[in-house]
Amino acid sequence: MSSQSQDKLPKYVFRTAFGVFRFKRNVPQDIGATVGKTFFYKVLGKDYKEAMRSYSTALLEFDRFVSAYRNEAPVRETILEVVKAEFGEEAMLQLARGQVDENLEFALMDLSDKVEGSVSEEVSARIYTGSLPEASLSIAECIDRHFTYKKSGDEDKDRLVRNLGERGKKYLTEALGRQPVYEMPVETLTRKVSGTKPFPDAFRWLAGGGKDPDD
Repeated sequence: MSSQSQDKLPKYVFRTAFGVFRFKRNVPQDIGATVGKTFFYKVLGKDYKEAMRSYSTALLEFDRFVSAYRNEAPVRETILEVVKAEFGEEAMLQLARGQVDENLEFALMDLSDKVEGSVSEEVSARIYTGSLPEASLSIAECIDRHFTYKKSGDEDKDRLVRNLGERGKKYLTEALGRQPVYEMPVETLTRKVSGTKPFPDAFRWLAGGGKDPDD
């Protein structure tokens, strides 16, 4: 990476001595005591371009993390963020998949006691029982459901609709990263995710029936 690129690092991003880009923000004092953390970190990778693509996702993840402990986020999102902050991403994914083993079950009970009073009663109760509200749809799932709705039985027409959807997901993933497109509920996406130019281009492409943004 050139020194010029180094100068262009956005706010909250730094490069370690090992060449890894990291995102770092202070955890607000009103939730720091509950989570037991002073800083929020996210590894963005070693490649500069990839790190910049991951930057908007990191901003959004931090906002979700804070919102979860301030009871500003949807219940499902809050539970997953609290579990991720306490036990890591793998435990969060286990819970999201409904794969709660005995170790995680007891850990969730302890976590419920720890965060009681800092989160809503529903969040605390659901953490205790290891249950989540029904999941919201991601952008990719919305596109897939659109294909199911438009499916006609005509192989050629269906192939066109399916290919348009796949190209749309490709454009959006290049602009936003994989997580906002495939994993995050649509209602949680904010303008912070659309900080790169391809984002609006991708939606104009979808709305225009598949015409490339540069055409």
